[in-house]
Amino acid sequence: MIERFGAIEDAMHRAKNFDAFFASSFADDLMDRLEQRMNHADVISLDVFDTVLLRDEKSELSRFRDVAERFAGRAEVREAAPDLTMRACLVARLYCAATAYQLSIKVNGATEGRLNDIARNMMVSLRLPAEMAALWIATELEVEREQLRPSIFADALMARAMGAGKQVILVSDMYLDQSQIAELLTACGLETARYTRLFSSADTHVNKRSGTVFPMIAEEMGLHPYRFLHLGDSLVSDFQRPSQAGWWAQHLPVPDMMTHARIRDHHATCEAVFGRPDYPLPMSVPSL
Repeated sequence: MIERFGAIEDAMHRAKNFDAFFASSFADDLMDRLEQRMNHADVISLDVFDTVLLRDEKSELSRFRDVAERFAGRAEVREAAPDLTMRACLVARLYCAATAYQLSIKVNGATEGRLNDIARNMMVSLRLPAEMAALWIATELEVEREQLRPSIFADALMARAMGAGKQVILVSDMYLDQSQIAELLTACGLETARYTRLFSSADTHVNKRSGTVFPMIAEEMGLHPYRFLHLGDSLVSDFQRPSQAGWWAQHLPVPDMMTHARIRDHHATCEAVFGRPDYPLPMSVPSL
């Protein structure tokens, strides 16, 4: 089932950034309407990244570059491979991720990569000791912690839902597993008491973008699909797919100005690292 609040969605698209929207009267209207919808749901389901944990205007490519630069500069790495460059680490991260997704086991037709597998393959590609995969993972999580912040709106919604006796679950399509996402949530001040369950496609292999995770969750929790209300930023994964599975769904888009900034940042990073803004890479460019 689809729940659309046209004027509110439009305001989110037009807002300068997350803070501008959440400071507006539209955010109050959104909270009021979600509370009304919660009266008919037993489970409130939220996406994690750009919904519960907010990113800034950096692109994913730029974030991976930051991780690669920090990893290449670690003392342990400098000792093992003094000539290792940020560019080599970044290229390894991108191509090992693409390979991990392609080679992962299909579950109900869905495939999913895992950071643990990506990091392990990176060490082979970079000719580094296998045990340094843990250092890459720690570095990537460290950069994530620095660049994420909690959504005050989502935190308030989760608190109201729990206070009303609802179950709150978090559902993420992500290469980070449940424990790694929980670590980031805790680092951002969102303790495990804030939610009942956390599902990551890195663990389940089924995911939101294929729609396969929603029936799995409903069956596992023993509830009819219409007892779920899901919210998230992806039009397909957080809006169309759950509604097709019989869940109530509300789209909470990333403001267009932020998405445009991420697109510019992606191309600027491409040019800075690879010499041209449209350099072909095995990853998606941010899109509206």
